[in-house]
Amino acid sequence: MLERLRGDFHLAIITLFGLIAIVGITPFGIYRFAQGRWLVGAIDTALVVTIIAAMIFVWRTGRTRLAGTAIAVIITAGGALIAQLLDDVGVMWVYTVLLSTFLLTSQRLAFAANVTLIAALLLHRELFANAGERWSFLTTSALVSLFAFIFAHRAESQRRQLEALATHDPLTGLPNRRLMEIELAEAQRRRRTQARPAALLVLDLDHFKRVNDRLGHDAGDQVLRDFAGLMQSVLRKRDRLFRYGGEEFVLLLPGTDNEGLRATSQKLLRCVRDSLRCAAGPVTVSMGGANLLADEPWADCLARPMPPCISPNSRGATAA
Repeated sequence: MLERLRGDFHLAIITLFGLIAIVGITPFGIYRFAQGRWLVGAIDTALVVTIIAAMIFVWRTGRTRLAGTAIAVIITAGGALIAQLLDDVGVMWVYTVLLSTFLLTSQRLAFAANVTLIAALLLHRELFANAGERWSFLTTSALVSLFAFIFAHRAESQRRQLEALATHDPLTGLPNRRLMEIELAEAQRRRRTQARPAALLVLDLDHFKRVNDRLGHDAGDQVLRDFAGLMQSVLRKRDRLFRYGGEEFVLLLPGTDNEGLRATSQKLLRCVRDSLRCAAGPVTVSMGGANLLADEPWADCLARPMPPCISPNSRGATAA
């Protein structure tokens, strides 16, 4: 559970918000019922129940965006109703809603929700005693929304940067082994539950140590970058190329059967043979491929020997 929270920022935010909201709203709901304010108590209860349902949904499905958006919509509507029913006391709750929406959903939807909430309260004639109170509320609510936007935008930007550093190879810019494990597990799940075919290609640059020894590591790094760029230029958008380690790469081919695997490997072999060069001459690659099986873990697929992919015009130079 903790590992999942550490690995999913949005899940952690929704969970933390949900727990705090439940603990914070529940006593007030009980208090409203004790006062005989049944409508306000019912709204508080509905908010708590909805938040609990959203938390259960997100933990079962992992659909954080949908759950966060649903909570943002519910608390915006609830905040508007509470503010109008409780007057000055209710307005105090509005600021927590204005802060929360930017953490729960996309910035565009959060902006729309906050504008809607602020406008709904400003249009309520009996909520503010005079124009000064209205302008004060408009100014403070706009500032709170602005600060929430800045914080959420900065936090999301830093999260993406950290995620990129943790999941991408800094030399080639390709997804690294960590992200490969996540995406192959998902491909295996789709293969098992939805019968969607997928294939793997393992690509290994031939005699790469010689390139480093003869030309230096800078030249070797450039070969790796050139190879990664070349592969990405000819692959489909949905294909995923990972740097497995050193001069080894793994290519995930969604929706690919045996014929598609063979055709793709032949295309890549020809592309490398015709286009990949270094100062010492042509750079060649060895490839082996296999289809993901429904009853075989992806790690076992990578571990077992893969049939070589032979190019009919390669003379063995670009084949395993």
